[in-house]
Amino acid sequence: TSNSKHAELIGSMFHCADLLHIAHLKSKSYAEHVALGDAYDSIRDAADDICELIQGYCGLLDIKIAESSYAEPIAYLKAERTEYTSKLSEYSGMMDVQNKLQDLLAVFSKTIYKLENLK
Repeated sequence: TSNSKHAELIGSMFHCADLLHIAHLKSKSYAEHVALGDAYDSIRDAADDICELIQGYCGLLDIKIAESSYAEPIAYLKAERTEYTSKLSEYSGMMDVQNKLQDLLAVFSKTIYKLENLK
């Protein structure tokens, strides 16, 4: 159902935040530590906002969050950015959700910039 598709999206966002939180805690670079801290906070907030928006359209979702372990943050964020970009068209009927997803993509891009360029 579309509700399970929405629940999977939200679960993947919280999973993303958890993975970045683990990378944040393992970081030995102050700039990386700060960038990842900002990112996981922003992603968790975005997931919460997007979930509430979708539930305004579809009712309560049954969200499951996968178990998390360390992932290399730059490659992971680039893959997530591609994945979420592909989902944008699925939310064309929910412009508020689509706008929040675009904001989330901006968080990914900004974090990738910081991780690649600020040491």
